[in-house]
Amino acid sequence: MAEAILFGHRALQPLIDIQEQLREAVGKPKRAPYLEPGTGSVLDFVAAVDAKREFAIVDVETTGTDPKMSDLLEIGVVKVKGGKISDRWSTFVKPSQPIPGNQIHGITDKDVAKAPSPADAAKQAVDFIGDALVVGHSVIFDLGFLEEAGGDAAHFDQGRYLDTLTIAREGYPDLQNYKLDTLANVFGVDLTQNHRALPDAEATANLLLRFASDLPGRIATLKSDISDSVRTNRSSKDEAKTKLEAARRKARVSKNLYNLVFKKTCRTLALDEGIRMDGRGTTELRQISVEVGILPRAHGSGLFTRGETQVMTIATLGSSSDVQRIDTISPRTEKKYIHHYNFPPYSTGENKPMRGPSRRDIGHGNLAERALIPVLPPHDEFPYVIRLVSECMSSNGSTSMASTCGSTLALMDAGVPISAPVAGAAMGLISEPDGRFVVLTDILGKEDSVGDMDFKVTGTRDGITALQMDIKVQGINEAIIRDGLKQALAARLEILEKMTEIMPAARGEMSDFAPRITTIKINPEKIREIIGKGGSMIRKIQEETSTEINVEDDGTVEIA
Repeated sequence: MAEAILFGHRALQPLIDIQEQLREAVGKPKRAPYLEPGTGSVLDFVAAVDAKREFAIVDVETTGTDPKMSDLLEIGVVKVKGGKISDRWSTFVKPSQPIPGNQIHGITDKDVAKAPSPADAAKQAVDFIGDALVVGHSVIFDLGFLEEAGGDAAHFDQGRYLDTLTIAREGYPDLQNYKLDTLANVFGVDLTQNHRALPDAEATANLLLRFASDLPGRIATLKSDISDSVRTNRSSKDEAKTKLEAARRKARVSKNLYNLVFKKTCRTLALDEGIRMDGRGTTELRQISVEVGILPRAHGSGLFTRGETQVMTIATLGSSSDVQRIDTISPRTEKKYIHHYNFPPYSTGENKPMRGPSRRDIGHGNLAERALIPVLPPHDEFPYVIRLVSECMSSNGSTSMASTCGSTLALMDAGVPISAPVAGAAMGLISEPDGRFVVLTDILGKEDSVGDMDFKVTGTRDGITALQMDIKVQGINEAIIRDGLKQALAARLEILEKMTEIMPAARGEMSDFAPRITTIKINPEKIREIIGKGGSMIRKIQEETSTEINVEDDGTVEIA
C-alpha cells in the first residue's frame, strides 16, 4: 500500500490509517458506547426510588454537538436524596477553541478565562457524582462530553445512568412534546435560566422528584391490577379480560411500558405462585378437541384443537410417480413422505396478503415431518407416496405441535398403518439469575414471548421422535432439561389418550377416493417387453386399463 501511495494512489492512505489504529488498539480494553436507556429503565428508576438511592442530575453546556469536535463550557450537577435536593455543584470549563458567538447559553470567553481545563472539570464532576445514579435530560449527550474530556475515569457503564426524557415518554405518553421547558411548564417546575448547566440540572432534578412521587405508585397499582386479572382467569376469562383492559387504561403509561410490566408481573406470578397468564397451573394442558374424517373427499383428514390453536391436516396418497424430487448436493434425491405447513395471516387475526411459505413455516413443517418419520411403514409394505398439508386455522402457540397431532390423525384416517400414534407439546421456561425456575407445559403465544425457552418434544407412548429447543437465556442446566422432558412426557400421554379415544388405530380400509396399488416382481430382463419401443407398450397398457404403471430397475412393477 505504501508503494501504491508513492505512485499517486492517495485514496489508500485512509485504509493504512485504519490498519495502524487497529494494530494500536489490540489488547486495549474497549469502552462500550453509550446507549439511550430503554423502557426498562423506567422500572429501574422505580426500583431506585424504592431503594432510596441517591441521584446525581447532570447537565452540560458545550461549543457544539459532537464531543470529538466540540468542548465543554459548563458542568452542573445537582444531587437528590431522601426526596429532596441535597447538594449542588457547578463549574465553568475553559475550552481549547473560541466560543462561537451564536450560542444560546450566553457564556463568553471572559467567563471561562480562569476556568479549569475540560479534563480537570470532568474529574471534579465525577468525584462529586461519586456512587450516585446519574440522571440527565438526554443523558447520553451529557455523558458523551464528560467521557471525551475525562477519559476512562469519566465513563459510566450501562445501568449507572437514567434519562428523564425516556421516563417522561414512557410514563406520560400523552404530552405534546418532551423538551425540558415543556415538561417544566406541565409539572410546575421553575426554569429561571434555560440553557445553563446548573439551572437546567436543578429543573431536571425537580422533574425527577415529581416523577418519583407519582410513577412508583402507578406502577405498583398496575402490577396489582394485572395480578388480580390473571388470578381471575381461573374462574372467568371474560371478567379477566375486562379487568386487564381497565388496568391498562387506568395506568396511563405507554404501550411499551405496560407490556413490560405485564411481562414481569406474569413471570413473577408463574415463579412465585405457579399461576400462568391464562389462569392455568404450570403443568396443565389447554382444553383439547379431536376430530377425524371432516373432509370426506380427501384421503384422510384430522382436526386438532388445543385452546385457541387449531390445525387441520389433510393426507393424500399417491403412487411412486408422485415422489418429490430434490435437486441438492445430498445423495438423497427423492422424498416419499412430504409434509407442508401453512400459516395464513388470518390464523392470528391479521389482515394482510397471502405470501409464500416463510423460513418459519418451512422450519415448523420440517419439525412436524421429522416427528412422524420413525412410525411410518416401510415403502415395500406400504408402497404409497404420502403428502400431508397442515393448515393453521387459528394460532395461540405451538402450531407445530398441533400439526404433529393433526398429522397422526390424518394418517390414521387415511388408513396408513403407522406403528404408533405420535403427539407433541411445547414446554416453556421462566427463570431468574438466582437459579429459580419453573417449566410451563403447553405454552401460549404470549408465554413464548415473555418466557425464556420454547422446548418442543414429540413422541409416542414409548419414546421421543423429535426435539427442538429455542432459548433466550445464556444457557440451561440439567434440572431444567429433566423437568422439561418429564412434563413433556406427561403432556404427551394425556394428548395421546384424547386422540386414541377418537381414533384408536389406523382405519382398516383406505378411502374410496385413494388409489389402490399392486406390486409385482418380474424378471429384470423382461422390463423392455413391458415398456416397449419408445415406451409404446406401457403407454398402451395404461390407456386401456386406466392405470398408472411404474417399473423399477430391479424388476419391481407398481400398478396404481
